[in-house]
Amino acid sequence: MEQLLQIRIANDAEIPWINERYNEIKFIPSESNKDLTLVAEFRGHKAGVGRLTKISETEGELGGIYVFPEFRGHGIARKLVDSLISRSPYHTLYCLPFSHLRDFYEEMGFRDPHPTEKSQIPEKVLNKQNWCTTEYKDQTPVLMRKLPQS
Repeated sequence: MEQLLQIRIANDAEIPWINERYNEIKFIPSESNKDLTLVAEFRGHKAGVGRLTKISETEGELGGIYVFPEFRGHGIARKLVDSLISRSPYHTLYCLPFSHLRDFYEEMGFRDPHPTEKSQIPEKVLNKQNWCTTEYKDQTPVLMRKLPQS
């Protein structure tokens, strides 16, 4: 029986195609030598992408989660995020989802950092948050963080 959904690591030859998809939605491109980029395939068709980007040795950013419109409603985003989290070598993960996705990311274990923790957020993440706020004027990005389970 054919598996409906498979999540796999993107190969280097797919990065230009992935970056074309990201360009269409104004996402920052992936770098094959810096990011762990995953491809979701649904019934043998590329259905979505997502990535982990290194911030430091202990911190990463989960981002670039995008499920193509014709494949939405099949739990692909959840599976992509689960796969990225399970493959993460980082102690702390950050993400910058649009505000309407906050509940989804909370279900995945991400939380808004407490205001007193702002000084702990890496400058690279804060810079990306500023970029997102400027770039996506019709949507509001929110900064969220996932700490390891205790």
